[in-house]
Amino acid sequence: STYHQLQNIDSALYFFEEALQQKKIDSLQKSTALGNIGSCYSDRGDLKTAKYYLLRAIACVNDTTQKYYLAEHYMVLSIVEAKLKNFPVALAYANKALAFSKEIGVKEFEKNSYSTLSEIYQMQGNLAKALENYKRYTSVKDSLINRENEQAVKFMETKFESEKKEKEIELLNKDKKLNEEKLASDKILIQAFIYGGIVLLLALSFAIYAFANKRKANKKLVSLNNEVHRQRNQLLEKNQAITDSIQYASRIQTALLTSEHYIKKFIPDFFII
Repeated sequence: STYHQLQNIDSALYFFEEALQQKKIDSLQKSTALGNIGSCYSDRGDLKTAKYYLLRAIACVNDTTQKYYLAEHYMVLSIVEAKLKNFPVALAYANKALAFSKEIGVKEFEKNSYSTLSEIYQMQGNLAKALENYKRYTSVKDSLINRENEQAVKFMETKFESEKKEKEIELLNKDKKLNEEKLASDKILIQAFIYGGIVLLLALSFAIYAFANKRKANKKLVSLNNEVHRQRNQLLEKNQAITDSIQYASRIQTALLTSEHYIKKFIPDFFII
């Protein structure tokens, strides 16, 4: 098919003939290969051989529901018959191709069928019919163009919506990433506050404990100091009492005993116990 499109007829024919020789080939595949061979011969100008292969291609379509293949083959066959100047036969084949095209709803085939009919009528000299079918061809062509335009617009709209959604998704992903980063940052801050609070609480507890112990020790120290002062005062009071007693006794003794000077006068050697 590629060689056919490139107008390399000999290579195209070779590969289409090779396809026919395949053992595992069904009737529709065989019909397609025969139709392509017929088209090649038509392009080469060998119209009788082209007609032979195209009729064989149509005969291979046993299932008449496969109207796609029949529409394609009858369209090419109508062109071949027109070139052979068999206009009534060509018109009949072109109308068959048109009918099958409408049944299967392939607008491209329908457009080509009207174009072929217009050309055949023009070759026949029936300009009115040629113009009529040309107008139909133009109408279908315009509808195809409009459909293509609509499809192009829908494609662009779909593409726009797709890109819009992709951008929205991208923005949502960015927002999600930022939120996740913010949550992670907030989590770190919260953990830092918690750990800091725990450390502060421990430090405060230790300070309170130390303060309580110090206060307790101070109270104990004050109590001990008070006790020392009390005992000292008691000791001083006792000492004072003893001193007072001694002094009192000394005064009594002095009052009772004869003076030392007076005693020496009579007893030189004496001592007082």
